[in-house]
Amino acid sequence: MRFHVASMVFWLLSVGVGSASGADLYSGKTFRATGVWLNGTLRASRIQLRDQEKDASQGQITGQIERLDMVLMTFAIGPFMVEWSDKTQFKEITAAALKSGSTVRVTGRVDGSRVVASSIQPASGMTAGAIQVIGIATTNILKKNAERELLMLGVPVVVTQAGYNAVESLIRRQDSRRPDQPFSVELLGRPLTITGEYDLTLRDRKNLKLDGKSDVVNLDHEAKIELFYPINDRTYAFLVGKGLYEAELRRVGGDRATDKSLARDQSWIFFDRIGGSNFGLQLGRQNFQETREWWWDDDKDAARVYYDNGPFHVEVGVGKELWRTSTLQHHVDPEDQDLVRFFGMGSWQWAAKQRLEFYGLRQNDSSKTETKGARLSSDREDPSDANLTWFGLRAIGNRSLDQYGELLYWLDTALVRGREKLIDFNSGDNGTSSVDSVKDVKVRGSAFDFGVSWQTKILSKPAFTLGYAQGSGDDSVKDGTDSAFRQTGLHNNKWRFFGVNRFRYYGELTRPELSNLGIVTAAVGWPLLNNSSVELVYHHYQQVKASKSLRDFRISADLTGKSKDIGQEVDLVFGFRDANHWDLSVGASAFRVGNAYGASSGKRAYGLLLEFTYNF
Repeated sequence: MRFHVASMVFWLLSVGVGSASGADLYSGKTFRATGVWLNGTLRASRIQLRDQEKDASQGQITGQIERLDMVLMTFAIGPFMVEWSDKTQFKEITAAALKSGSTVRVTGRVDGSRVVASSIQPASGMTAGAIQVIGIATTNILKKNAERELLMLGVPVVVTQAGYNAVESLIRRQDSRRPDQPFSVELLGRPLTITGEYDLTLRDRKNLKLDGKSDVVNLDHEAKIELFYPINDRTYAFLVGKGLYEAELRRVGGDRATDKSLARDQSWIFFDRIGGSNFGLQLGRQNFQETREWWWDDDKDAARVYYDNGPFHVEVGVGKELWRTSTLQHHVDPEDQDLVRFFGMGSWQWAAKQRLEFYGLRQNDSSKTETKGARLSSDREDPSDANLTWFGLRAIGNRSLDQYGELLYWLDTALVRGREKLIDFNSGDNGTSSVDSVKDVKVRGSAFDFGVSWQTKILSKPAFTLGYAQGSGDDSVKDGTDSAFRQTGLHNNKWRFFGVNRFRYYGELTRPELSNLGIVTAAVGWPLLNNSSVELVYHHYQQVKASKSLRDFRISADLTGKSKDIGQEVDLVFGFRDANHWDLSVGASAFRVGNAYGASSGKRAYGLLLEFTYNF
């Protein structure tokens, strides 16, 4: 099947434009709008579709308490005057504990600017001065400056973004968080925001070679500085730099290594709502990310166009590495040299917290393919030159089960098509290599991943997860066709179920690529404190086709090719995020070897991960 990038672009844009034209995608729907109260309007920097309410006078307001009057039993949140009585339900707080400046969430009936509270509870995660409202949008006016004005709970809400289905934030990585009130300085009348993080990571990996000797302990430091500047109301710039110190504290059977480097991270400019339209343009080194990181989560030099309209979100981009990213490199990574990627993604939020998504990726590799016998520097080895196309669909979402809890579900499907030249190298002396063989194969692979996670409301609120993923395999490439699926090379396979931190959902120790592999996953997790959690995760791995190799699997011992049983892994994942500025993640892993490793069957490998992050 031949795939054309131009067709993909046309389809993605036609989904957004065609389906939305002439339709009011806001009136009558329930939204959560977050912003600041300014000049008689709530200027919302974020708007999200919520489960539909039936009564436009019922809603929820979150913000800081102002003008508290304990005698009259009232306080203000922005334009709203909240009243409570003996009938008001207080959750995790008492009326006597209310104080000016604290943040609360009020649910109740709204009559003009008056709110009769049915419940009041403390809230967190709100920036000082921010207000959040949840209610039905009763009017919808598109203004000349490409902004939209809604009427929610009787107050005008100006929406400054083009739609309500922007999948991810431009300046936030999915694993990081920043202070509610970041440091900023005024530059030419506008705030230059300065944030960052310091990350300390300890990794201990034992017996990955199954020889009883391999033991590596790493201690890595990373410091990152981020500068974000709004050039004007529709143009933004972002610049990130980082320094790394990576040291091996212990290595059995080899010399310890230490590396120090400076690296370039994201550096881009973004033009929002170009010409008053729903289109945006991002230029520079930018982060391509999606929720499950099954398709991609990587930084690339690229140009990308965004389209947003109500529940529709589209991204189309082209990327190519322009120069080295680290002071440790002397050139662009050989695997990225002369490699051009075309990205496409479309998302339809068909209901609150539920999306259908389309993904497409085309890579054209025009780098030189070395011939058999050719000699080159070892740091120039490129084991694959491939012109490949991936495309697939995703369904993902959360559904409330009322008194039975909450259900999270996902389904990913993908196909890969194209041609690939596989190059094998023999290592020589003095840092040189020679080409041993070159194979040209047709690629025809497929994969899927589906599962459910159920957050219960029983004692301690445990969550249960069950999933299965499979990437196709191949008996032999001697027939000129490789039927084994391979992921995009930009994937990270990190997500979270109902815990607070993201982890590698195919295995923290083995970190496999979904290729010629079936993975059964079962997990149980518990929330801790206010924003912490612990999860116990089990994986069982089995090859689809018995083979002597796996594309990417951290256990580096030889396979016999006579059994499909790769083994089992258990991960214990703990995440702590109850402090204001710092996070702690702990992961302990054990892998038991299966029959596919022959005489090594039954042996074990272990891993420990400790990660401390300070956010500023």
